[in-house]
Amino acid sequence: MCSPTYPPKNMPPKYRKKDYVKVLANKFDNDERDKSGMNFSERWAADGNGLWCYGTISRVYVKKRGQPQKYSIKYDGGQSMASTEDQIEPANEEEDDEEADDGESESDRDSGNQSTDSEGQTLKPQEDKDDDVTDDDLGSVNEDNDQNCWMDGNCVQIGESVECGDDDDPKQLTWTRIKDIETDTRTAKHEQTFFKNLVIDDRTAELDIFLALMPVSPEKLLSIVREGAQKANCKLNWNLDHIFAALCIIFGGAQFKEMTDLWSITKKGMMPPPDFGLYLSRDRFERLLRYWAFGPEKCWGELLEKPWTEVQYWVQGFNKARRDELEVGTDLTPDEMMFAWRGKKGNGGIPHLSLVERKPIPLGTELKCVCEGTFGLCMHLEIQTGKISMARKKWCRQYKATTACTVRLLDNMQVRATNTEEKKRCVFADSWFASVETALAVRTELGCDFTGPIKTAHKYFPLEHIRWTLSEMKRGEHVVFKCNEEENLWAIGWHDNHYKAYITTHGTTNPGKPADKKRQDKETNTNFCINIPRPEILAQYNQEMGSVDRHNFYRQGILKLHSTWKTKRWQTRIQLEILAVTLVDAFLACRKLIPRWQHETDDESVFWKFVCHLIPQIDPRPRHERTREEETDPTAHCVQIRLGVKKTLSGKNKGLERAIQGRCTSCRIRKKLKHLKGNSTPTSWGCACHRKEYFCKNKTCWSEHLKAVREKEADMFAI
Repeated sequence: MCSPTYPPKNMPPKYRKKDYVKVLANKFDNDERDKSGMNFSERWAADGNGLWCYGTISRVYVKKRGQPQKYSIKYDGGQSMASTEDQIEPANEEEDDEEADDGESESDRDSGNQSTDSEGQTLKPQEDKDDDVTDDDLGSVNEDNDQNCWMDGNCVQIGESVECGDDDDPKQLTWTRIKDIETDTRTAKHEQTFFKNLVIDDRTAELDIFLALMPVSPEKLLSIVREGAQKANCKLNWNLDHIFAALCIIFGGAQFKEMTDLWSITKKGMMPPPDFGLYLSRDRFERLLRYWAFGPEKCWGELLEKPWTEVQYWVQGFNKARRDELEVGTDLTPDEMMFAWRGKKGNGGIPHLSLVERKPIPLGTELKCVCEGTFGLCMHLEIQTGKISMARKKWCRQYKATTACTVRLLDNMQVRATNTEEKKRCVFADSWFASVETALAVRTELGCDFTGPIKTAHKYFPLEHIRWTLSEMKRGEHVVFKCNEEENLWAIGWHDNHYKAYITTHGTTNPGKPADKKRQDKETNTNFCINIPRPEILAQYNQEMGSVDRHNFYRQGILKLHSTWKTKRWQTRIQLEILAVTLVDAFLACRKLIPRWQHETDDESVFWKFVCHLIPQIDPRPRHERTREEETDPTAHCVQIRLGVKKTLSGKNKGLERAIQGRCTSCRIRKKLKHLKGNSTPTSWGCACHRKEYFCKNKTCWSEHLKAVREKEADMFAI
């Protein structure tokens, strides 16, 4: 038997509000009988009401995928009930009068017209308090998470007005449909981003731009390392060459395959050894990362009150370097950024772990960031430290969380325009940031224009009216609504098969650059594009959006420092990712500013070419001036310790303590090599460094373990 098929979710309902319909009375029959032994339809006919129940549709419910369309019908007797689309048929007033008996009074009809649900149970009369679309499960207006719900089936004509918001809401807005936005109310000049202190010419090196964008200066990093070494009683000497060498290792290691031993000195096949020991020994490099993770000395006493303090000075330094070195241009794009982390969370781990399933790397630290539109540089970062702590941030008392986050990001960038003579920025944000409240707040607090798509945050926005109007238009056409209460606030809908809605405070709807849609000829397999007309402001929005996504592609998709440098310290992961953001910024700036890179494309090979060109500038020492440091003994941390004791849980020795034992690893290997059967010798001794390996106390097993550790350290050269 075939399952019923339902119309697509984005199709408009068959019936609209205030349509007069009828439902067969036998749809409400069940096993219940009245005192006369009649079911509902028999009693309905016996009372002279005929075969049908008549009423007016009062609500159109949200269409659920895979389920029939539901309606709320207010019957002539005043009762309300829910029915599905397949149970309803159109009716009219004359048809209802013909079926009713001539001598029957209206009150008699009403008294017999009891409303029941689809299973035949009698419903109590319900008062229709509003005419909004409701969610079938929640039973309330679905304002915050709408998925193609339909409110009013009327197409709005030019000159007609619609109201958005509750009747008793003082912030209720009225929108009037207009033909087009022909003139841009924005008169400010469009400006580019530029460096304030750095002179860009033919002599400018890639290293100059990279050091100008560094979140923490090399001198500051050196002082942090020295403070950490002093705390750890490390006797090694540290200088700036070690800092620059560490940066070369961090970026150069990303060029090799994951899990490659970067300190190998043995050639494997045709591959030369990485030989990173010419820059720094493994021990010195690991110590340097560990001291960076501890942070400066002033952070050590603030961990209880500020759990992010070990990385917060990196974020603050990143934002300060952008404010000091760059004069941001007109266009700004806020978006999300993820730093991958799958390690420990909570006590001893990262203070807050975010899961954003829509991201390519969903688990890690979420950051809100802002990119500028000239080069695509990341201008500002803000770590999302958790719901409670973020609720204490600035602007959260005046606005909701999303609006407060948007205003706070832009306000911290110091882009506020206090008068018309100052630079007035344009903000192009995605649907997470976009709403009527955000657009008004950005303009009121900062003097910036705003454009963004509206999806779920559609309060005070005529989303459903736009959808209904677009449903009667062709692909490529658009509709415009102007807000009557707020100056220069428009809602734009564009038909692109999907009905797309935008909020904007500037721009025009004159014909803009068409949207290219890729197609392929099935017969010749030839690729071609079709051009879909779209308004100018939407073409500008699509051109500016994507700066953060492109930035993430270079950092996570190409550089992949999170895969190259495995670590158990979340501080190290965030610090390395911030360095990766800085490297990508330097690449994007050089692509636009330095002549030797301006003719290059944005391909992956060009990015690696830039990295290979930058590394020798970071550490320019020639090979013969480098000295290879001797590595420390790999068995220095191997100490034979007892495994401990535990209590006996059952038996005659219940409650007594006994030694914890394990099978000797060396004895097991020895038996395996000699092809001997049986278990290895039990022992209560193990290694402090290799926790899952156990060794006999009085045999040669321990010395064999130390020998194996040294051999393993020497053989880890696989590329």
